[in-house]
Amino acid sequence: MLCCVRLQRRSFGVKAGTWRKTKVPPRYLGQPSPFTHPHLLKHGEVTPGLTQTEFELRRQRLAALIATNAERLGATNSGCPVAIVLSHPIRYMTNDIPYPFHQNQEFLYLTGILEPDSALVLCCGSHEDQAILFVPRRDPARELWDGPRSGKEGAAALTGIERVHNTEELGLVLKSLKGTTVWYDGSQPCHPQLHQTYIQPLLEGGLMGRPLRRLIHSLRVIKSPAELALMKEAGSITAQVRLGRA
Repeated sequence: MLCCVRLQRRSFGVKAGTWRKTKVPPRYLGQPSPFTHPHLLKHGEVTPGLTQTEFELRRQRLAALIATNAERLGATNSGCPVAIVLSHPIRYMTNDIPYPFHQNQEFLYLTGILEPDSALVLCCGSHEDQAILFVPRRDPARELWDGPRSGKEGAAALTGIERVHNTEELGLVLKSLKGTTVWYDGSQPCHPQLHQTYIQPLLEGGLMGRPLRRLIHSLRVIKSPAELALMKEAGSITAQVRLGRA
């Protein structure tokens, strides 16, 4: 079933092809990158076919949508509205044997990050991209078993997000949000441990929460030119397989 949505036209301050120059880490990250896999990703891409600009525009559109909803609900007097999106955790079959990891699609849509135990905090009271990204701290001992982690430096270079912290610093940032309205899906948290450790205490302390998922889904309904190009390529590959030409 096709869904047609009429959106108010709004311009954002990101130029097409914008790519923030950041220090390139001389190592593998927690996922393929243009620095380590130039045969898969072009310069400035976070995931194949999707650039830093694409993800930044998604965050700006979500911030604008939340700001509009906050104003309509009268929730702007208590400070900057904030969105919190968590990644999925690693889930284990038994002992140290994990299931194949699948990222939370809302978190992936806004960041392009494929690592577990991560988080995005988005301040929605400004036209600029006020994103704060949290990723797991680098741990050489664990990386011997689990593979490379991007760390703060690697995540910043890959995504173009300037404010990147280790995940355990999430609590320090969230403590400053008291009195604000938070858009966050807490009824079925996708990362129970991060939710219980950092977010649930704030909600129990009186922080006002609003559901976020439906707003992100309303944005995902409208496909960008880059997304349409990927869908066209996927359809072409599928057709070739069906016709036995692959």
